[in-house]
Amino acid sequence: MNKFKILRNASLIFFIIIFSGCEKERVGLQDAPDMAKVAVMNVVTPNRPSSVSASSGLLGYLLYIDNNLLYSTALIPNKTTGYFLVDPGSRVLKADSTQIGTNVTFPSATVSTVNLQAEAGKFYSVFFTGKVQSPETVITTDDLTRPAAGKTHVRVINLSPDAGAIDVAGKFTTASGTAPVLFSNIAYKNATAFTALDGGFYRLEVRAAGSPVALGTYTQDNQIVPLFIPGSSSRTDFSMNLEAGKVYTLVIRGYLDPSIATVGQIANPLSVGALINVYF
Repeated sequence: MNKFKILRNASLIFFIIIFSGCEKERVGLQDAPDMAKVAVMNVVTPNRPSSVSASSGLLGYLLYIDNNLLYSTALIPNKTTGYFLVDPGSRVLKADSTQIGTNVTFPSATVSTVNLQAEAGKFYSVFFTGKVQSPETVITTDDLTRPAAGKTHVRVINLSPDAGAIDVAGKFTTASGTAPVLFSNIAYKNATAFTALDGGFYRLEVRAAGSPVALGTYTQDNQIVPLFIPGSSSRTDFSMNLEAGKVYTLVIRGYLDPSIATVGQIANPLSVGALINVYF
């Protein structure tokens, strides 16, 4: 029996990115209720290989489930696989790091092995965070319940290794006054529950837990995967269109204090991006 299949459906889109290198059978999202659904997101931070570039020799991950290669294309930072089907039970997800190249095969080495207890009918996300050659992993169980009319469901995951516990505050872009805290005291490698919010455009801030002062992040407005690219300058707030009928994960990643000008040091500063888990 195949251990995995790729999910795709015209009315429900999961995690946006489906890698074209995989030729496994496509199935509808309502099919295979006896299978588990897993998505992998890579938000690791590379080291700076030169004084002028953070992307030369970019590394990604070749992914395996129970030693079966998922995709011929490596998963680069700030990208996700989308949900794929796996048999329920004890599964092993392996990540081998390799240099990204076009029509070139580079050596690879295993940098992470993740044991996954998968239950039929449930959705899971596996996040790789930290440094690219020694990643840490976070596994979440994803509640993809349909939002009520006019509502969106949002959760936040803190994948910044040095930012400490954080709050996320926000308000509609048309609202006045101080933004209230929407998600509080999120420790590193922790995720909140999905929370129902009114759909619309928000101004969001990342704060140290319990502080009224916003942290600077390199976040572009409406930074939603697949356009999960840090901005060029620090700012204390940013806009995000959290549309009604969609389920989002806000990913806080990168370093609050990166050595962005030093060769060999971490290259990505603190930023926030959104994944659309599903829309109805």
